[in-house]
Amino acid sequence: MKSKFLWISVLVFFMLALGAFAQEDPKVEAQKAYNEGLGFLKKNQISQAIPRFKEAVSKDPDLAIAYYAMGIAYKANKDLDNAEVMFKQAIEKDQSLVAAYNALGLLYSGQDRYDSAVNTFKAALGIDPNYAKANFGLGYVYLHQKDYNNAIQYFSKAVEIDPDYTKAWENLGICYHETRQYSEAISAFQSALEHERKRTEKGDIYLRLGNAFAKIGD
Repeated sequence: MKSKFLWISVLVFFMLALGAFAQEDPKVEAQKAYNEGLGFLKKNQISQAIPRFKEAVSKDPDLAIAYYAMGIAYKANKDLDNAEVMFKQAIEKDQSLVAAYNALGLLYSGQDRYDSAVNTFKAALGIDPNYAKANFGLGYVYLHQKDYNNAIQYFSKAVEIDPDYTKAWENLGICYHETRQYSEAISAFQSALEHERKRTEKGDIYLRLGNAFAKIGD
């Protein structure tokens, strides 16, 4: 009887110890901190999100998604230097994290660092050629460089992947208009209007559509 009681006591102790270990597992704690940070980030509570992400990477330095999320938070806070560092850290920890490449490419394009943006978006597409946002990002860079043919290629790919991608349709229409392909521009602008849900965003598209119709005398 004593032997049986002793065995049960040892088993209970082991289970309690295992539970305590699970609670103190740094990776579990890191994930918890990351989730908390993500909750704050979604509420745009940046000052509360960043410390949680820092806690996450301190407990699990390989948690790439936490570096990426911290980069998003820093960018929202207009701290672009730290945002760039975090996106690069995320990529270093997980070279397949296509969202981090895309975020870094967007940061570069917003700073007119177009060569760096092109290389970064192409790296993203090297991982996932069907990542619509990276196709859009690359098209956006080429549009600003007035390389309309390449821009058309990538905007077309973006809407092929995601037919609801309103901004890609609109920018595709702009590229067609700039290359005097007015019928194609009209079709793209009409698709943009079809998929745009915000009435406040439709004004510019209608204006561009009207200009395209005017070019063909309609």
